[in-house]
Amino acid sequence: MTYFRIDFDNQIVEDITVPDNRFINVGETVHQGVETGFRLDSNQLFGTDYNYYLTTSYTYLDAYFASTETRAGIVKDNRLPYTPEHLINANVGVETPWGLDIRFGIQSVSQQYVDIENTREEDASGQEGIIPGYTVFNVSANYQVVKNVNVFMNGYNLSDKKYIASRVDGIHPGQGFQMMGGVKWTF
Repeated sequence: MTYFRIDFDNQIVEDITVPDNRFINVGETVHQGVETGFRLDSNQLFGTDYNYYLTTSYTYLDAYFASTETRAGIVKDNRLPYTPEHLINANVGVETPWGLDIRFGIQSVSQQYVDIENTREEDASGQEGIIPGYTVFNVSANYQVVKNVNVFMNGYNLSDKKYIASRVDGIHPGQGFQMMGGVKWTF
């Protein structure tokens, strides 16, 4: 577990409320939170041949405007743009004695604001408004053919969930369903 805190005196952020999305100095900001992560392995706990495992990571982020100076559009304690409060990753998997590793995972990101005013409602251009939180499911398989050669297959966003990843220059969708594979040779 890690606690972090970063204090900026003169943070620069993009102001999407003005033409050409110029960058502005918003004064003092604070970025603080907690990160945790762990991995639990059955072969370490029970001496099993097959290693059933669980990995998780969680981040809590509190990022806000802290300046007491009055600046256009800046409200003390508003969240900073593109700073989700919660990030969660969790995976369950199994490693076989003959080199196969299969993993199923979940990734979750909470809602986030895209502008300094913390605008909630979406505008006609799609540039303003909350980015709703989203959760996607992923899978991966790796097989060690020989000592230096692995074959892998990864699947992202298995349910092909439609979600907003960004509102810069309008709505940008997140990664859709994708499968990819390959061979990794180390020497």
